[in-house]
Amino acid sequence: MNIPKILVVDDLDDIRDFYAKFFRRQNCTVFSAANGEEGWEIFQKERPHIVISDLRMEGMGGAEMLKKIREIDKVCCCIVLTGTCEEYIKLDELVALGIECMFKPKTCDQVFEKIRPAIAKITQI
Repeated sequence: MNIPKILVVDDLDDIRDFYAKFFRRQNCTVFSAANGEEGWEIFQKERPHIVISDLRMEGMGGAEMLKKIREIDKVCCCIVLTGTCEEYIKLDELVALGIECMFKPKTCDQVFEKIRPAIAKITQI
């Protein structure tokens, strides 16, 4: 049985830690990054199965990072979380790439429900 690897990318320490603790309790290996640059570096090195990212961050934002991920990995389960409605244009581009978009705030359980199918598939491999 494979252990799911999840990358959580958010510029807010509290949010990043909140999700990381929750997913570790779900028996997942969790990596975290404070921005898109860090997230991209971790993705290339660790190849997580699932990426959960904030949209707006200093430097490389979530949209740019997730597009780069999609260029090299078409099956990674990617979810973007955003708290702003003004990002609809970016969201349309991401949805077209097969990236799930959710508006904050979301509980860990709500996010977990979105990634549950990916986790089930990973653990059965």
